[in-house]
Amino acid sequence: MKHIARFKSIPIVKDRRNKTNILTFDLESARDHVLAVNTRDLIANRSWISSVSIALMVAIPLAVLAYGGLAIGSGIDMAKAVPWVVVSGVAVFLALLATIGIPASVRRLKWELVIKERGAGNWKLIEEADWEKFTRMIRLAEERKKREREELEKEMAKGPSWPKR
Repeated sequence: MKHIARFKSIPIVKDRRNKTNILTFDLESARDHVLAVNTRDLIANRSWISSVSIALMVAIPLAVLAYGGLAIGSGIDMAKAVPWVVVSGVAVFLALLATIGIPASVRRLKWELVIKERGAGNWKLIEEADWEKFTRMIRLAEERKKREREELEKEMAKGPSWPKR
């Protein structure tokens, strides 16, 4: 199974005016990336370590709660219920592992590709499908800041708002 992911990387930089410590995106230096992922790359990634621990932290308490609910809540013979609780716990663990692990592994592979191609830095990764929405939101935010700055300058030009003495 081979999956191709297309995305863009944008550096997150300090505001160019250097008046504030606001971080902005440098849209001019965005670069396209293509990542071809196969099953071996997904499995060999080290992001699975944290995914396994998170899945275990969720699956074990669920299995214990199910076992306790069956033992206390209903008069079921637990010798017959233990295999079903174990099988359902393993199934929940595997489902959680796939749900958490695959996206984490793909995200990690994307980061490694960007660092290999562009070097270490502070990057924002955006899917190709979300690029238009992202740039539109950035433009709207810049326009709003410009409009607010102009309104503030107009207020400052009027003079103080308190009455003269």
